[in-house]
Amino acid sequence: MAEYLYGTYGHLAESVVQATAEASTVALYVGTAPVNLIRGYADAGIINTPVKLTNYLDAQSKIGDASDWGKYTLCEAVAAHFNNGDNVGPIYVINVLNPATHRKGAAKTVTLNFVNGKASFTSEDIILDTLAVADKAEGVDYAVSYGFNSHKVTIVSLDSDNPIEGAVAVTYNEIDVSGITVDDIIGAKSNTGVYTGLQAADLIYPNYGAIVNLMAAPGWSQIPAVYRALVTKATKLNGHWDSFVFADIPLSYEVDNYSEVTPDAGSNPHNLGYYEQNDSGKYVLTEDTTVQNDKQYYIKSASTVNNDTLAKAASWKANNGYTSERSCVYFPMAKGTDGNVYHISTLAMAETLKRDLAHDGVPMESCGNKSVPVSKQAFGSSAGFDANEANDLCSNGIGTVVFWGGSWKLWGDHTAAYTFANTELDPRDIFDVSMRMLLYLTNAFQIRWAGSIDKPMTVQLKDTILTREQERLDALAAAGALIGSPKIVFEEAHNSLGALRNGNFRWDIQVTPTPPLKSASAYVAYTDEGFAAYF
Repeated sequence: MAEYLYGTYGHLAESVVQATAEASTVALYVGTAPVNLIRGYADAGIINTPVKLTNYLDAQSKIGDASDWGKYTLCEAVAAHFNNGDNVGPIYVINVLNPATHRKGAAKTVTLNFVNGKASFTSEDIILDTLAVADKAEGVDYAVSYGFNSHKVTIVSLDSDNPIEGAVAVTYNEIDVSGITVDDIIGAKSNTGVYTGLQAADLIYPNYGAIVNLMAAPGWSQIPAVYRALVTKATKLNGHWDSFVFADIPLSYEVDNYSEVTPDAGSNPHNLGYYEQNDSGKYVLTEDTTVQNDKQYYIKSASTVNNDTLAKAASWKANNGYTSERSCVYFPMAKGTDGNVYHISTLAMAETLKRDLAHDGVPMESCGNKSVPVSKQAFGSSAGFDANEANDLCSNGIGTVVFWGGSWKLWGDHTAAYTFANTELDPRDIFDVSMRMLLYLTNAFQIRWAGSIDKPMTVQLKDTILTREQERLDALAAAGALIGSPKIVFEEAHNSLGALRNGNFRWDIQVTPTPPLKSASAYVAYTDEGFAAYF
């Protein structure tokens, strides 16, 4: 059945292989931010909605800042882009933490000693809007401020003639992130147009006029369901835009174990939480309310498995389907020169944004072999590995960090679809820059001609599109982003009479993205000819 089309569209066609203002880069992160430290958070538009961050102070004022990145995952992205050497942005973030619901049940009470009308205490988990001083009114008797560098809450008396002094009880609520789940990160869209989690990415284009090119969820992307959701969302965002995902392989993960158990006669296996195997061999919670003698029952327990070797990481990647051509995946983690531990996907995303900006938004250069502010690999108790061992990861489509050429570098330039052993891999899937270049072209075509929709489709307009797009392709080739002779054609075979009657027109673009210099080999041979110099 033919698809109804209205607007400009860009698609990836089958690769053409011989015998052997443009869309700018926009980075999106999804996770949790310490918005509990923002006064008036409920009305600030910072929960389950995209927020644009332009620098470090802007990020602090909009979504807060904290040192516990395991709890507040978006702070890692903020640090990597705005507080870790060469700042690069803007970035967009979607925070799913809601202090109204993700909080501890009981309020906390502490006694502070006010001196000269002032007292302070340290907390990153306080919900500032809930702070109350016994028998005092905020704005009348005292004011509250927060220092993101010191993580201190400061209370200052407003009445200089009668300041608050001595021991005073202060109460407040605290954040509890334990209730945040994978479903919160993936999010949903309701029938009434309410967006949550990753699905709120749909709001970036209509609200900001920006087209997302890069997506990540550090601290969450190592969960297969989140990875799949990212790849899905990156494919035709808003029904049009193509994006690329940066994700991580976990250092450890939980597995379910099932042990046989014999319930007592007359007991209720269902209430006891016992499992049984179905016809497919899967373990399912039994529905039996009385013991069936012809069945075997099991109890479930969880255990932690460490990805403590490079071979285990490669096996985990393959077994869990981290193989999308629209993504790069990384392993393990990295200790930053600032003392923090980073997901390598975050470092790669920030560096990729820098590379794109250096080329006027054209994704023609990989982030591989680029220096990053790292002091070592964060690999559990492992001492780490060198570039030679890292190549085992790269051969399986996994990026990493290594010490190379006198500094720590990002290492790897393949998409997650790549494996060295796969001889049938689509050539476009080999390098991340090849895939990103194709996605860049689909987005750029749509942007340039969006304003022409519903104009008369004259022969002159058809030729204008051909001419201008060819000029763009030639310019990209001259800049080194493409090689050979890229071309755009308008072919009768792909523009049937029925399609033309319905106002649907198709142009075909054939390009060869410039590959990176992945290796350079010199063969040096010994010769006796030099001895002739003695004579």
